[in-house]
Amino acid sequence: MSRTPARGARYRRLAALAAGATLFLGAGPAVATTSTEAGSSTTVPRCAGLDQLNIPASVMSLPTRGGRVTSASVMTSRVSGETIEYCQVDADIFPVDPAAPVIKMRAALPHSWNRKATMFGGGGYNGTVPDLTANVPFGPTGRPAPLARRYATFASDSGHQQDPASPPSLDGSFGMNDEAVSNFAAGDALKKTRDASMFLIRHAYATKPVEVYFAGGSTGGREALIVAQRWPEAFDGVISAYPAWNNLSEVLDLGYLAQVLSRPGAFPGPEKQTLLYNSVVNACDRLDGVEDDVVSNPGGCHFDPHALRCPGGEEDGPTCLSDPQIGAVVAMSSPFRWPYRIASGETEYPGFPFLEGADMRTPFLGFGTTAPANPMPVTSGYGMQYWEQWVKYFLTRDPAHDSLDVDPRNPGKWLK
Repeated sequence: MSRTPARGARYRRLAALAAGATLFLGAGPAVATTSTEAGSSTTVPRCAGLDQLNIPASVMSLPTRGGRVTSASVMTSRVSGETIEYCQVDADIFPVDPAAPVIKMRAALPHSWNRKATMFGGGGYNGTVPDLTANVPFGPTGRPAPLARRYATFASDSGHQQDPASPPSLDGSFGMNDEAVSNFAAGDALKKTRDASMFLIRHAYATKPVEVYFAGGSTGGREALIVAQRWPEAFDGVISAYPAWNNLSEVLDLGYLAQVLSRPGAFPGPEKQTLLYNSVVNACDRLDGVEDDVVSNPGGCHFDPHALRCPGGEEDGPTCLSDPQIGAVVAMSSPFRWPYRIASGETEYPGFPFLEGADMRTPFLGFGTTAPANPMPVTSGYGMQYWEQWVKYFLTRDPAHDSLDVDPRNPGKWLK
């Protein structure tokens, strides 16, 4: 289908702004003039008038039962080294299904507003409202965050609330409810939050933003792609950083690796992870002509983990790898393929480049300090825990199901 010139220009703008955060952080427009005349726009938000305000369902393009502001108060925070005064607005957007959780959203409406707005994406399974005082992904450290530049900022928990006892962004229990899944996976909560925020901004400043952006990384990066594809007119540009767009294919690989690493003696603990990383760096650091403890030519690095094999292939302390550990490292570093079709079209996941200089010990997204098991230890890798939540709440919808019993290569009755 051909696009009109205006629509084509908007798509080109979305693509250009998605390429890097520095475009987003360029010079902004002059601050609008403050006016106190009744009915005219203002750059100082009318905060008191927002408290307990009803948000009509009619202002949102997707079905809801409307919403309500739960609190609105003037806040002062240090943002990018500057003291910023703003109105913090918390609100609930009510689901159509009474059994579904509400969408909890928040907006930060600054004094001296620059007539622009930015929505932040989340991470992992979401479940909490992102920090509205933060910078955009890859935003230059020497440049102010959006709120410090007087952008109105807003975000939501994507339509469910994380259990406080769960590790951050790793509570998938909302997957038992269809509307909550649509809010998260299909991105419905993004549009509902955007629409409700535009309503609140108009009430606060008596005018709408001249430009609205979206910024996120990982899950937030996928969310940026969702809003650009589903609602290209809703945002003037997106920043999609390291997007988890191929989420299912990655989850399948993580499920396979969870099974591999749960085998007796296969999990390389922290000492073995350090051994592997140091050995790869020592072997490949100088491939780019510079010795700096960084593998800058990963494509030319072909480290063979068998060089670290223990005598006889058996476990023998922190200076070598056993045969099961070598097998696990090779599996983690190799492409994973499955013999069936998935809706997103991928046929394989490339694996993790631990034999090319990547570090298994990477905080948060590393492979943890404990082998996968049932139930999954919180000290196992983030991806292993993500897999368990997906199996229990999205795939089987059985919280008691053992995630290690589902084989991504041959899912049996779970292949639908």
